[in-house]
Amino acid sequence: MPVHLGVELSSVACRVVEIDSGPRVGHGTSTTQVRSFARLAREGTDAHQPLARFRGMQAAAVVWGLHADHRQVVVEQRSFGRMRREAVAAMQRAGAETRGRVADIFAAPRAKGVPARPVVVALASTPGLVAALRWLAGEGVRLQSIVTPAIALMSLARLRRTLSPPDRLEVYVALEATATALALVRNGLLMAACELDWGYEDENGFPWHREEIARRLAEEIDGFLAGQGAWRGALAQVCICGGLRELRSMAVGLMETLDVEVETLDSLFGIDTARLPEPADEFREHAAEYRLALAAAIDWPGPVNLLRERNRRRTNAILARAAIAAGVITGVGVAWQVQRSDWWRAPSSSARAARVTPAPPPRQVRALPPVQAVPPEPPQVARIERATPAPTPVVEPRAAPPPQSPPSPVVTQARVMPPPAEPQADPPLAEPRREDRPRALRQVVASPRVTAPPEIPLPFEAALGTILYGPERRLAIIDGRIVQIGDQVNGARVVDITSTDVFLRDRQGRLRQLALGLPGR
Repeated sequence: MPVHLGVELSSVACRVVEIDSGPRVGHGTSTTQVRSFARLAREGTDAHQPLARFRGMQAAAVVWGLHADHRQVVVEQRSFGRMRREAVAAMQRAGAETRGRVADIFAAPRAKGVPARPVVVALASTPGLVAALRWLAGEGVRLQSIVTPAIALMSLARLRRTLSPPDRLEVYVALEATATALALVRNGLLMAACELDWGYEDENGFPWHREEIARRLAEEIDGFLAGQGAWRGALAQVCICGGLRELRSMAVGLMETLDVEVETLDSLFGIDTARLPEPADEFREHAAEYRLALAAAIDWPGPVNLLRERNRRRTNAILARAAIAAGVITGVGVAWQVQRSDWWRAPSSSARAARVTPAPPPRQVRALPPVQAVPPEPPQVARIERATPAPTPVVEPRAAPPPQSPPSPVVTQARVMPPPAEPQADPPLAEPRREDRPRALRQVVASPRVTAPPEIPLPFEAALGTILYGPERRLAIIDGRIVQIGDQVNGARVVDITSTDVFLRDRQGRLRQLALGLPGR
């Protein structure tokens, strides 16, 4: 069975009950076993030490003094968030202060064929809620829910549903030393509630006489019913719990004043009497004092939880961190598999010598900057063609040279070059034969064939995970698969891998590009 912790936190005391949870509400008689109980003072050196054994346990707390406002409104059947916003807006229209307050709702079952749905709204002061949360969290208790005393009284009514008259009004009362809570309930659903600023003790800490408590309580119940448009004759019964020691004697006087059945919740209804915590006699005597803490622990999770929004945000933050951690772990695992696979192993020298990787065309195009075709300068060509071991004056060619004169080297060279057909203002230089050009000159002359503008790569539809780039290996993870230069991806061949991009060539010969951080570009 799950172990739950119920805590009641008032201005003077902290009551703690540890239980083994039994069947949920609506399953008949519960078999709840109380494992331990304790009453601690809010102040003093002994206030915190008993809570040490409850550190790390999940708890539901009933907190007094939250200046809460409870009402029942009717909203349209929608999602929980929209019904909550509509209910808070209805409370604001009714005059309730909503700024600086925490709100939560409990939606009652919707009647068949009726689009509207009644909901119970609870508004509580944020500073008071934070103070209670800080005090309990400082003791190491993991709070899962915080409710008001009125909501805890509604949980009591839900647990006693089989003993309550159907469709009749009931008033549940919780008496504390310095405060009193009233809850108007019908069919286990809270109709209205209020929290009074007086209890069974005076300002000096002395208890009031039981007749005085019964008289004041009867007046408060009459005024509470009148404020809700009800009268005493519509009231079925009054149920009382709390820390007042003479609770039964006070209930008799209240019954005579109101002329309504009054029941004290000091019995062990819903508790396993065969396994009571020690000291068992003390728990029997003070059972009514621990009723609110027991109701919060048994009715788990509570119908209203003022920490619901905080828990939702915390859960979303945990899920986001878990998703990030899972992504990091997955990336590390893929990198580890790549490192252990054959793709990442450095090839041997013989394998590197045997592997012949053709130079990818995009690599050549990107390596060559755009160059404009420039014809070779005439002085440079003239110097290359007329270079001789010794400078010799140039002899003009003759139309009919004498046969007897021996040919000089200069004349022979001049005969090799064809003279121009006719003199021009700017005669074009004759292009030497290819075999006579120096190698550097041939490269300059051939350069106009690659002066076209560089090819612009097109986007490619694939998911680029990461790039492993090194001096001896270039790998990429595309669509979850490790590829290298020459591999096929979606019908395209990988032609180049850089530190940030992957280039591919599709079936039409078009250049494609994948870049890190961009989808298909």
